[in-house]
Amino acid sequence: MEELKNEIDNVLRKELEVFRNEFTKNLDDYHKSIIKKMNQQAIIIFLGLIIIAIISVL
Repeated sequence: MEELKNEIDNVLRKELEVFRNEFTKNLDDYHKSIIKKMNQQAIIIFLGLIIIAIISVL
């Protein structure tokens, strides 16, 4: 009985470790995509400000 309990514990630990690894990988990918979108928006805003400055000078 104790052997079965230990085997179940080991399997559950391995499954939990796999889940954690997948979860952190997905979270990292999500953060990278959010940062990429924010960088794109910052570039668009910066270019917009440059265009507004050029138009106001003219």
